[in-house]
Amino acid sequence: MSRRADRVVIAVLGLVLAGLGTVLVLAAGEVLDLDEPAALLDRAARSIDQRPALWLGLLALAAGLLVATGARVLRRSLLRPSRPAAIELSDGPRGRTRLVPAAIERAVRADLRHVDGIRASRVTLRTTGPRPRLRVVLTLDPALADVAAARAATEAAYRRLATCLALEGVRADLVVRVGKRSTVSRVH
Repeated sequence: MSRRADRVVIAVLGLVLAGLGTVLVLAAGEVLDLDEPAALLDRAARSIDQRPALWLGLLALAAGLLVATGARVLRRSLLRPSRPAAIELSDGPRGRTRLVPAAIERAVRADLRHVDGIRASRVTLRTTGPRPRLRVVLTLDPALADVAAARAATEAAYRRLATCLALEGVRADLVVRVGKRSTVSRVH
């Protein structure tokens, strides 16, 4: 499920619970003309006795949706790396100079756009610090595929990035895709 689907499931569950709570509050205040609670419970018990498979199925479905949504939200919040903060380039009497991750990603992507054979690139800044970590996914044109040239071009782009940001270096995970094949390498 996507985040939107998670929100829809949580919203529907919230509306059901809010509606049920409203009915119970109105029944307790005798605003709604409902039978005695014992009569309601007796009718519900008879319905469950008559069609147990239906009620167990509904209960299992509701519990499954709750568990799946909760597990997904928990996994996203705990396991997904959060977006790194901006890289601070200088902090002087005239103020601070910072770059947000999106600017760094666009700069590396633009640098790689001019390399022959690279059809597309996707760059993600994973961590910041003296040696930031990038994840670069390159899609090469199968007709012009030269993996060694693409790897050399990315290493040159990393060096230029480190020089521009006045950093010690850049660590990168490089994924090169040619057609359906992928090769993974780590550049330090």
